[in-house]
Amino acid sequence: MGSRKLCVLPPIVALTLCILAYSQAPTASVSFSLDFPGANPSHYEIVIASDGQGSYTSDGKFDDQSEPAAATPLQFVLSENIRKQVFDLAKKSHYFSGKVDSGQKNIANTGAKTLAYKDSSHNSQATYNYSMLQPVTQLTSIFQNLSTTMEFGRRLVYLHKYEKLALDDQLKRMEEM
Repeated sequence: MGSRKLCVLPPIVALTLCILAYSQAPTASVSFSLDFPGANPSHYEIVIASDGQGSYTSDGKFDDQSEPAAATPLQFVLSENIRKQVFDLAKKSHYFSGKVDSGQKNIANTGAKTLAYKDSSHNSQATYNYSMLQPVTQLTSIFQNLSTTMEFGRRLVYLHKYEKLALDDQLKRMEEM
């Protein structure tokens, strides 16, 4: 009887591994990065997976005297509404495979922005300073607002830990924005 249990065990293990492999199939993602020397942060990247999981990495400083932040990604989950908007706008933008930048030379430099889309059938990206494509401008706004929120969150955590007296000023600044 003991040897019969051993014969059944390998198929169960194989089936479990197949289920695990299938459940970890790659998902689609939309990412946005900004490189803008002199700004704070001067670089950040946001990656949103199709299941709403996201990560945010930046070199933002807590104040003028501090060093840039460590490149440790902050994990978050988007609301279903925002997740759906991001992926719908990526689709309307043809997954960033065409011309995205306006090409106009008399526009102020607002940083090099890169939108990218990846899934099993697409792997495309576009870099731009300014775009006149409505879906791209909407995505840019969503991602820039996410960055602002994440930066405030990072500062609040830092201030709560190291400079509790500065929390009130930071909260007032957030409220004004």
